[in-house]
Amino acid sequence: MIRLIRAANFKIRKSSYIYILVVITMVLIFGGVCLFYGALRMMSDGSMFELAGGYDTDIEAFDNLNFIDCTSIVLSLMQILSIIIAIAVTINISEDKANGSMIVAASKGSARMQIYGSRIYETVILSFILYLTEIIAAGAAGAIFWHGDITGDNVIAYIKIIIVTMLMYITAGIIFMNVALCIKSGGAAIAINILVFVFGISVFFTALDTSINGDVGVIREYWIFTAIEQFADVDITWLDILKAALNIIIYGGLSTLIGGSHFCKSELR
Repeated sequence: MIRLIRAANFKIRKSSYIYILVVITMVLIFGGVCLFYGALRMMSDGSMFELAGGYDTDIEAFDNLNFIDCTSIVLSLMQILSIIIAIAVTINISEDKANGSMIVAASKGSARMQIYGSRIYETVILSFILYLTEIIAAGAAGAIFWHGDITGDNVIAYIKIIIVTMLMYITAGIIFMNVALCIKSGGAAIAINILVFVFGISVFFTALDTSINGDVGVIREYWIFTAIEQFADVDITWLDILKAALNIIIYGGLSTLIGGSHFCKSELR
C-alpha cells in the first residue's frame, strides 16, 4: 500500500491538468469577486440604482463584510468547485484506465482493495488541493475588497465552516470518483457527475423544497450538493454540523460501498 501511495503522490505532482485547474479555480474565484465588487460600486451610483430598480438595502449589507464573510459566500456557491473537482477526479481515473496503471499494480501483487484505497487517497488529495485553492482565492479577494470587523465569533464560525465544507467537498470528490470507476467513458462520467449529481438532483430537491417550505431550506439540507450551500454560513450551528456529518457518512459511505464493490468485481481496465 505504501508503494501505491508513493506512486499516487508522484502522479499528482507530475499531472499538468491539476496545475491548470488550480489556475482556473483562482481566476474564476478571484475574478468573480472582483466583478461582483465592481458591480456593487457601479450600483452605488444614483443613476445605476434607478436603472436597476433600487438596491440601497442590499448595497448597505455589503459595507461591513470581511474576508471571512467573503469566503463563506464563495464556498456556498457549490457549483463552481464541484464542477472543477468532478473534472479533476474523472480525468485522474480516466488516465489510470488509459495507461493501465491499475492492471500493472495488480500484476505486482497489490490487492484490489489496496488499489481502490489508493484511488480514494488520490481523490482526497486532489479535492483538498482544489478546495484550498478556492479558500485562498476567496480569502485574498475578501481581504482586498472588504474590511469589515472580525470578532471572536467570526473566527470560530470560520473554523467550523472550513472543516465542514472541506469534508463535504472531499466527499463529493469520492462520489465523483466512484461514478468514474463504474463508467467506461470519461466523458460520460463527467456528464453524469455534473448534469445528474451537481445540477439534476440538486435542482429537483431545491424545487421540491421551495414548493413545500418556501425560502426555508429543509429538504436541501439532506442532499450533499445543496447541503454545502446551506452550511457554508457564518451562522452555522452544531445542528448544522450534525446534518453535514450525516450527509458525509451517508453519501460518502453509500458511494464507497457501491463503487468499491463494483471495482472489486469488475475487470481491471
